[in-house]
Amino acid sequence: MKSKETDKRVVKAGTTRILLALSYICVLVLLAGCQQSTVTYSEDLPEERVGSISIDLLDTSDEEYSIVSATGAEAKMIFLLDPGEEKVGHIKLWVDHYVNGEKQESVMGMGTTLTFNLESSDELLPKIYWTTYPSWEGKQENWALAVRQQGGVSTGRSVIQGSDFDSTLTQPVMHLSLNLGDTGTLGVLARNKDRSSVDSNVDVEKMIQDHQEVYVLRCVISTNGET
Repeated sequence: MKSKETDKRVVKAGTTRILLALSYICVLVLLAGCQQSTVTYSEDLPEERVGSISIDLLDTSDEEYSIVSATGAEAKMIFLLDPGEEKVGHIKLWVDHYVNGEKQESVMGMGTTLTFNLESSDELLPKIYWTTYPSWEGKQENWALAVRQQGGVSTGRSVIQGSDFDSTLTQPVMHLSLNLGDTGTLGVLARNKDRSSVDSNVDVEKMIQDHQEVYVLRCVISTNGET
């Protein structure tokens, strides 16, 4: 009986830590939006490379998605990072922006130190978040990148001056394998105006050309922040 009670306390403590960390992320960017668009989650992008570092899309049935959705997030991607045998110490994340196939300036980015516990538990592995929130008025939106690890959260956020659109296609990578210093693509968010249908494509470059406005989440993992 004592063991069962202890297990319950451990599970409850773990859930509480998740709630607190996600609440912290969402409070930084949460805005109760009045401008809504259709967000479509399409088939996942294929694996890009073969390397020893793995980044996997968190299963959409995970409670973290429900928590983020409850805060009003329009689009969200959550990933789990496993360093494998590599001596990983830093991650850089950024979002590239394309309009009608032409690259614009990156709209946001962040970098943070990574630490790993020797215990092999998914709960101790870093999680990567990309979330978008609508604004009260106009075309502005609050977007957030975040890395949560061992109770701590590092965040980067940006106000996006989006163009007029009525559909959003969100397409994450299911699994990505990287080597140190590789640039990887974690997901794509594509937007269009006055289009009767929105088609997905497993080819990121083709998506950039096929959609009016495209945002691509990219990452680089290194030992010390230098690539």
